[in-house]
This record gives sequence, structure tokens and C-alpha cells, in this order.
Amino acid sequence: MTRKPALILFCISGALAQTYVPPPYINGHSIRNGASYLPPSLASGAIAQGSIFALFGSALGPTTGVQALTYPLQTVLGGVSVSILQGQTTVAALPIYVSSSQINIIMPSNAPLGRVAVQVSYNGQTSNPSPVTVAASSFGIFAVNSAGVGPGILTDFITATSQPINSLTAGAAPGQAVILWGTGLGAVPSDIVPPTAGNLAVQTEVFVGGVSAPVAYSGRAPCCSGLDQIVVTLPANVPTGCYVPVVVRTAGTTVSNAVTMAISAQPNVACSDAFNAMERPFIAGQAVGIVALERLQQTVNVIVPTPIGITTDYVTAAMFQSGPNPYFFQAMFSLPPQGTCTTYGSDTNLLFTPIFPAEIAGTQFIGAQMLDAGASLSISNGSSVAVPAIVPIESYQLLLGGSNPAYFAAPLFFSPPGSVLVSASGGANVGAFSVNVPTVAPLQWTNQSSFETVGRSQPLTVTWSAASSSGATVVIAGGNFDTPNSASAVFFCTAAASAGTFTVPTWALANVPPTAGNATQANGAVVLGLAPLPSQTTFSAAGLNAGFAFYVSWIWQSVIWQ
Repeated sequence: MTRKPALILFCISGALAQTYVPPPYINGHSIRNGASYLPPSLASGAIAQGSIFALFGSALGPTTGVQALTYPLQTVLGGVSVSILQGQTTVAALPIYVSSSQINIIMPSNAPLGRVAVQVSYNGQTSNPSPVTVAASSFGIFAVNSAGVGPGILTDFITATSQPINSLTAGAAPGQAVILWGTGLGAVPSDIVPPTAGNLAVQTEVFVGGVSAPVAYSGRAPCCSGLDQIVVTLPANVPTGCYVPVVVRTAGTTVSNAVTMAISAQPNVACSDAFNAMERPFIAGQAVGIVALERLQQTVNVIVPTPIGITTDYVTAAMFQSGPNPYFFQAMFSLPPQGTCTTYGSDTNLLFTPIFPAEIAGTQFIGAQMLDAGASLSISNGSSVAVPAIVPIESYQLLLGGSNPAYFAAPLFFSPPGSVLVSASGGANVGAFSVNVPTVAPLQWTNQSSFETVGRSQPLTVTWSAASSSGATVVIAGGNFDTPNSASAVFFCTAAASAGTFTVPTWALANVPPTAGNATQANGAVVLGLAPLPSQTTFSAAGLNAGFAFYVSWIWQSVIWQ
């Protein structure tokens, strides 16, 4: 008799375990434009009326995804409904794909503008409300990788029956018409039936390589609710290259994600960039070795009572192998043409992206196999230092030394101008190699002192002088990390070192978050780098088709963004 209560409790708990179904849950900060996927707290992170957006979470819908395949669209799909709430107003959204972890939805054209809450209902249960801002327009450009970066989904108009997707092996040409595909131009009379073709009223500008491209059409694609087309003609003065950045600005203020397109002198031929010799082996899918020596000169003077200046030396190396890919993209090697800018947004802090030691690991090189060149490399400035591999083999990284003995066990390693020797004994995939890498004097950032406080509403001009500027490229980068919302946006521009000056346009600054009022959250920076493109030192080894070694010097200035 004494065991019966325990038995009853066991049976009840077992029954509850079998019948309990968790309610839908929307992850924080997970509501995104369905093309750009930019963080919702950025200036272009709002969701436009009539646009496609996505949200992520758990128990949101059926385990096997369900897609809306017929018109008219319904407010319930696979048992899932989505509501948009603002005060006493509730509007039903139109799910077009539902699954347990992701839902793609059309924000109804009659959704209230401003701050709203989104809720998902499934299996008789309702999710947590998740906030987002609804805007009249906020455009995102679709990318081939479905992540909003790299080669965009742009079709090159050749004839009415030939409109291939722009690719690295078949680029567009100046004077050619190109169709951008995206979402977020704004509301239409009805979202439940195929839209009617026609320009929408919102002011729409397109910048290709920083050059304004005439817009011939900006409206819905007649096939599909929420899907927009923008037709432009590439100007005669548009830059050519493999990764020419493309952005859209609506209503004069809101700037989309940046994607890239290939532009050649003649249509439907492979692109090229004379200033960037590294990209061609990657595009061809060859095995490539990279050895990067880097000096970072960092000035922090906006979040500390006493300014701090620290210089550090790094070495990073990695060996990659990937297959031929007409849409290859990796941000550190797929550079915008000289004289142009691109932008990136992320949930992580992108400000360290230009500094290879944090970003060259295999997880940052999607689709590539990392090659084994041995358990360690050796770097010598007269005295040799072992550079260990990250295991499993992804890259070789080492902080070699720094300027302040209070923080660094070793002094600065490089003595530019000079050279250091990097060698490897070889491993399972890559044979032995040895390469002597020149180090050069850094550029002088001649207007650095004016960069403590920077406005985002005006173009940003930087000036420099470089003693070793022959064939070199200057990288101008910067941005901010919004700590409370865990979101960052950065610009990344290139210029010939001999130019001595570059102006970052306002559209490239549009999504940079302003600096928070709390000084301890001041994460903003502007960074200048001097790279030897296209005159890197080359090396060879068994198992590699190409090897590149170079020295890059960076100047980092902390800033307050207004």
C-alpha cells in the first residue's frame, strides 16, 4: 500500500511527458528582412509593409516544412498563423513557408507603421511576442548564398529570352540592363494575389560601385507577392571587377545590404581585378596557401581617461582547397575594386574582421577544406619562433609581440623595412616551403587626429602618405558594434595607395550604429591598412597551386559615432 502513491505519481508524470507540447518560441533579435538578413536594430533592419521577412525559433510549426504553392495566399499555413500587434490593432500576416525552426512571411501591406509585436500561433498555442519596426520601405537584395552577402541575385539582360544570373564567369558590361531581385519597396493594394506590375511610389536609388545607376523600373515582380524587381542600366563609368558592390537606397535614407556583381568590359565574359591577384585561384577552385604578417597600431582614446597606444605583431597562415565556383566569395579575398566601398552587417562584432588572426579560421571560409602543412610553421627575424597549428588543422596563428612590456612577454617582432623568413616542414596535404616576406614602413594617416568624433550624415574623408606605395592598396574600414542589441555594421573600402585620399560616401555609413550613451560601450573605430596588392610575394609547395605571402600594417583609431 505504501508504494501506490509513488506508482500513481510515476504514471501521471509519464503521461504528461508524452502529451506535453512546448509552445512556439521566437528567438530574440531573429526577425529579419528575407533577403538582407541584417540585424533588426540597424537602420535598415525594419520590415517594410508588403515585404518578405523571416523569423527563427523553436516549435514554430511542423517538423517537415510546408510552402504556400497556390494563390490566393492564406493567413494559415500548415496550422501556423502569424499576427502583427500594435496596441489594440491586430493584423494577420501571410506565411509562405513554415517549419519548426523558421517561418517566412509577408508583412501585410496594411500593417501599422512603427514598433509592433509579432506572435506565432501553432497547435493551439501562442509564442512570445517579438518586437520589430515596420517601415514604409526598407529594401533587401537577395544573394546567391541566401545570407545577404557576396554575389547578388541579379540577372543580366541579354535578350528577352536570355537573362542569366550574373556570375564571375559571365559578367555584365557598362551600358547593359540588369535586374536586381529583392524585397522591401513597400505596400501594394493586395498581398494575397499575384501583384500587378508597375512602379511603386517610393524614391529608389541604386549605386553600383558607388556610381548612381539610372532606374527604369522599381516595383513588384508580377509572379510573386512580396518579391520586388529593380531594373537599372549600368553607367558607362561604372567600375569593372569581380566584386563590384551594389546597394539600394529608398526614401533618400534607408540603405540596403550590399551584394556584389561581376562587371567586365564586354558582356558575358569572365571578370578580373588587376589589383587583386589572390582571387583568381580561389575562383578556379585551386589549392591556395596564404601567409599574412600583420602589424596593428591601435589608439584608444574615447573610452579611457588616459589615451592608450598599443602596437602588436601577428603572423597568420592557412592553406585552402575548394571547388570551382562561379559565385565564390570570401570577404577577406573578394575585395571591392579600388575606389569603391562595400558594407557588412552582423550579430557579431565585425570590427576585427580586417585583422586576419581572428577571422582566417576555416569556419570563416565556407565550403573550403583546410589543408595540413604540418604541426607548426617557423618564422624568423634572426631568431626562430614556432607558429602552432589550430587543431584540427584550420590555420596557424601567433601573437609575436607587442610594444608595451606590461602586456606582452615579447617585444615587437617586425623591424620594417626589412624581411622575415616563414617556413614549413610540410604535412599531410602540403609539402615543405620557405618564403622571405618583405616588411615595409607603415602609411602615415595624416588627418587621424580629427577622427575622435565622427558624424554619419556627411561623407568621411581620410588622407594619408605612404613611402612604399608602388602597387599597394589602402584599405579604409570602420564601423561600430552595438553592444546592447548585439549588432554591428561596417564599411570596407579600397583605394590605390598613391591616391593619398579617399572619401567614404554617406550611403556606406547609413547602417553604422551610433555610439551608445554609456562610454564603456563605445566600440566604434576607423581603420586604415596598407597591403602590397597586387605585388605579394609568391611561394610554391607540393599540394598547392598558388601561394601568397604579404605584410599588412593597420592603424586603428577608436571613434565616437554620432
